[in-house]
Amino acid sequence: MSSAQVQLNQPPRRRLGPPIAAGLAVLVLVAGAAGGWLWLSSAERFPLKAVRLDGRLLKVEEAELQQAILPYLNKGMLGLDIDRIRYALEALPWIAEVTVRRQWPDALVIGVVERVAVARWNDGLLSDSGVLFEPRQETFPPELPMLQGPADSVSSVWARFRRLETIFARAGLEIAALRLDERRAWTAELTDGVVVKLGVDETDTAAERFVRALPQIGAPAESRLARVDLRYPNGFALAWSSVAPQNPRKQ
Repeated sequence: MSSAQVQLNQPPRRRLGPPIAAGLAVLVLVAGAAGGWLWLSSAERFPLKAVRLDGRLLKVEEAELQQAILPYLNKGMLGLDIDRIRYALEALPWIAEVTVRRQWPDALVIGVVERVAVARWNDGLLSDSGVLFEPRQETFPPELPMLQGPADSVSSVWARFRRLETIFARAGLEIAALRLDERRAWTAELTDGVVVKLGVDETDTAAERFVRALPQIGAPAESRLARVDLRYPNGFALAWSSVAPQNPRKQ
């Protein structure tokens, strides 16, 4: 009795060529690396235990810093997004510069440099580097001079203030406010309330002339200087207000 072998019609086996096999190997390696990174960056591995501040805070409260960076601290040391933490801190109005770095094995170190305000500008503040910023009103330093002007005049108003500040200081006068209106005319107010109209042109020259003449000007009895108009080409005008005599003490 003879036997016969029956061969089924099966599709031939195909071996993966070198390019495909290499591609799969790369995918496996990438998947493994991603899994390893997630494992290493989890909060359980290399946990963050401390946040240290390097810098002196005068206007920024620690609570503000905590609120800004807290959403980014739920990772381990390797998972911290340093750039996002820095951007979040730079968004705080009073902060001028920020550095963020890991300090192994378990700390995050934040360096902060605050802005230095030199003047109030409209509804915000002007920093010593010429940057306008708008922090909360309650953080405004009360002693700052008030500057006002069109949006494109920040640098010119600040430069004019600095020159006039030097000129008036020679006579012991201090400028509390300086305003440039839409007609490009200047008005200053001194700390004692005297309003000084400076006009449009040659304001520095007019201020120099007034300061030189001021020692020779005598105030009328029971009056105080209230207004100075320097808009004359060869002189100026003064306005005086009466000072009410003090009532004698009752006996």
